[in-house]
Amino acid sequence: MRIKVYLLALLTCLLASIGPALDASIDKKTADRAHKEGKAAFFARLKDGAPLLDLGPEDKDALSQAAEEYPELFDHLMNIYYFEGDLDENAEDFRAGFVRLSEAMAEEFLSSVAAVPASPSLSPLKAVLSSAGFFSKKDYPFYKRFFRKMDTLPIQDWGVEELKIRDVHRTVQGAGARIAVIDSGLDATIREIRDRTRAYKSFLDGRWPPWDQGDFPYDYNGHGTMIATLAFKTAPSAEYIFIKVADPSTLNETPVTIWTVYLLSAGLIWAVRNGADVISLSLALDQDAPSLREAALYCWKHNVVLVAAQGNSRNGGGESLECYPAAYPTSLAVGGLEKDEAGIKPWRYSARGGFIDVAAPGAGLWTDWPSNLSVLPSSKRAYGNSFAVPFVAGTAALMLSAMDPKLRTELKSKPGRLVETIRGVLRRTASNARLGLETPNDQAGYGMIDIEAAVRAVKSASWDRP
Repeated sequence: MRIKVYLLALLTCLLASIGPALDASIDKKTADRAHKEGKAAFFARLKDGAPLLDLGPEDKDALSQAAEEYPELFDHLMNIYYFEGDLDENAEDFRAGFVRLSEAMAEEFLSSVAAVPASPSLSPLKAVLSSAGFFSKKDYPFYKRFFRKMDTLPIQDWGVEELKIRDVHRTVQGAGARIAVIDSGLDATIREIRDRTRAYKSFLDGRWPPWDQGDFPYDYNGHGTMIATLAFKTAPSAEYIFIKVADPSTLNETPVTIWTVYLLSAGLIWAVRNGADVISLSLALDQDAPSLREAALYCWKHNVVLVAAQGNSRNGGGESLECYPAAYPTSLAVGGLEKDEAGIKPWRYSARGGFIDVAAPGAGLWTDWPSNLSVLPSSKRAYGNSFAVPFVAGTAALMLSAMDPKLRTELKSKPGRLVETIRGVLRRTASNARLGLETPNDQAGYGMIDIEAAVRAVKSASWDRP
């Protein structure tokens, strides 16, 4: 036991040295004072506002006494809400602005609780807290293995083979590009990915002010680790950012509230502000939300390629869905493919959508699985549109790596220009020929990605510039 605890402590120290603080420009004394005053104002607003809400006595009492009942609530919500406020971090009145933001957050939290109908399983307050990830695990995982190699790296996977990824790696592997994976976290013991990690943030562990990086986003769900391994297989020399916005308590088990939207939006904005070139997002909402739309636009304006998954169809075959942020024109939307004896085709549970740009393998793929969630070996088959996204995100990183640096800088000089260049090249080099579909279509868009052709195109600058 002592050896395992020591190893975990060593791992934590290594990871803690990665990445800068969120807002290094803020004077610490000013920030600490603003945090203290904002926290007091937040809990005061909850105490004053709780009696006015049409809630049960248990929720009213909990809100009135939130400073004692939920002492970490302010920091947890502020880590998310901080990115919703128009707060100038370099302004002289930072303290006053932060307090106003804290009061606005309290008002929105009270409104969101009042808007949720009571249910037999969850009170309105518990439902909103769950949707914001407040009850997510915050302790260290009990890993069964430490500093291990990726189990599935040598496996002959059909997706890797069909995309000819190993052939592409002879010329480019993603150096000079940074991919942000926004999901359920990462198994931090996987050596290859850990060594390429440059920044991280868990929005489900708000024990620190929003300008602190906080603890590592450990994966208690497995989804994030699976996504990360596919991205790494595609772009092994890229740098990585891991941002946690979901876990078993927030994925499909709690009602969606505005705080669910804010989690995704905060993850996108944090990724951009911390140097992401490409974002891999395999989570989606089934309705448009202004905050998420603005966050996707923020990525586009900063020329960060947001690669997002089209949703999975629960019924299978032919169902059309609009899933966000994939359906936004500022995102690069991805559908999933499967392979059987007859060949490659759209995955049977991939929803249709006229906004889909391209498709990639998404079913029957070998991925790594967190060792804290499984017996040895730590690998698992993956099925879903989620798993097509990291192939496309990794491809975008390979394209950026292969692109002439001067041209890359030129394309970044205009909002969205680099993103539209990547989209255009991916569309032009993709193909529906093997899928037997017209181009474009609402299942695979412009077709299955061709990584070799896309990399060649950016190397030779052979495209029509947007």
